[in-house]
Amino acid sequence: MLSQRRQLSRVLVQASRRQQRRYETNYAKDNDTTTTAHHASAGKYEPTQHAHHSEPVNESLGRGFYFVLAAVPLSFAIYKFSRSSDGSGAESAQPWFTRMLRAYDSWSNNWLARNALHTKAIEQASHDRTLFHNSKPSPLVDLKFPE
Repeated sequence: MLSQRRQLSRVLVQASRRQQRRYETNYAKDNDTTTTAHHASAGKYEPTQHAHHSEPVNESLGRGFYFVLAAVPLSFAIYKFSRSSDGSGAESAQPWFTRMLRAYDSWSNNWLARNALHTKAIEQASHDRTLFHNSKPSPLVDLKFPE
């Protein structure tokens, strides 16, 4: 606990001192013989020489590299797998991959039938509306309470 108080008091004393400005004209201190701006800006407590860097470490190429490396032959295999062998359009001559995709293509036929039915209903409604708007009103007055 006592050592922490001493360290704290040192930090407070250093912070309370007037800090030397980097581009101040009188940057050399009384006891300091440094004459370069780098040494003056570094201050008395910072080292002016840099530590040596450690030797480089051999690093692996990572997962991404191997995924890309595996994707190249895989894409060629999928391309070859998706092409037809004889070029004819018959269903049996189609590759397996295309036939598998066509199995999930039934929704388009359902939508075509649904859209045709919807269009027919809208056309009938517009015809009925035109008929009602262009007809003459009835000359009789409907009575709500005939008694």
